[in-house]
This record gives sequence, C-alpha cells and structure tokens, in this order.
Amino acid sequence: MKNPQQSNQAFSLVEMLSVIAVIGIVSAIAIPNIGRINESASEAKNKRNAQNLASICQAAQAAGLDFVEGGAGTTIQNVIAGGTVSGGVFDGSYFGLPGLTTFDINGASEYLFVENGVLVYLNPGAAEDDDDAISDPGSDDADIPVVPETVTDIDPPEAADEPGYAPGS
Repeated sequence: MKNPQQSNQAFSLVEMLSVIAVIGIVSAIAIPNIGRINESASEAKNKRNAQNLASICQAAQAAGLDFVEGGAGTTIQNVIAGGTVSGGVFDGSYFGLPGLTTFDINGASEYLFVENGVLVYLNPGAAEDDDDAISDPGSDDADIPVVPETVTDIDPPEAADEPGYAPGS
C-alpha cells in the first residue's frame, strides 16, 4: 500500500510531450510575425529618414542653400554633410542631417529621387507599383487631402449663420 503522505509529483511523458508540442506550435506561429514586425519597423524608419532628408533639402533650398547636385545619391550625401546659409534671413543657419549610417542612407534612398532640381520623397504606395512616383491631388487616393484652390472654395462654418458672429473672434 501507498503511504498517503507520499504523492507522485512528477509529470508523465505524455504530459511533457504535450507541453513541448504546444510550445512548438505557438513558436511556429509567433516567429514569422516577429520577423514581419522587424521588417515593418525597418521600412518605417527608412521612410522617416527619407522624409527628413527631402524636407531638410527643400528647406535649405528655400533658405538659399542648394544641396542638389547630380542624382539622389550625391544630393543625399550633401544633405548629410550639411551646410550653413550665408546671407539673407537665415544667415548662419545650419541645414543638414548628420548621423545617418550607410545602412540608413541605403534604406532611405529607395524612397527618394531628384526631379527639377528638388529632392523628392516618393509616395510609398506608388513606389510599389511604379505607376506614379509622386502623389497627384487629382488622383483617386482617398487618404490625400485636397487643398482648395481658392478661399471661396471653403464652406463657411455654421457659426457664421448665428447672430453676433464675427470672423476671427
């Protein structure tokens, strides 16, 4: 007879194999998703870097500093090296984006091109199918807001119909 105070605390072989099988199934589902998350994060970082490069290049051009030289690769290197504006309202202002690694530059360059002397960020949706390199406000892209051509195209707020309403108050 067994002693009632002694109990068998060990797991059986079937229980152990069941747990291992469940862990294997869960990891088989989770590991590919983790890879996609890493790819998605890398793509978002590349897009952000490309947007920053294009924005800084365009801001520098507006201030009178021209980084555009040749193709996108040379222009990107010029933006990273940076420059200081001499003269005008922005005299002494530094424009540049130092600190990007070669890996960051290569990733961002997928979303950039030079058109008419301007470094332009590619629309990521259009970059995949290569139909249009940049967004066209007249296209069927629902996520792109359409800016009115003139002020008369803007509907006045409902408050304008209320008595005592004054614009700007």
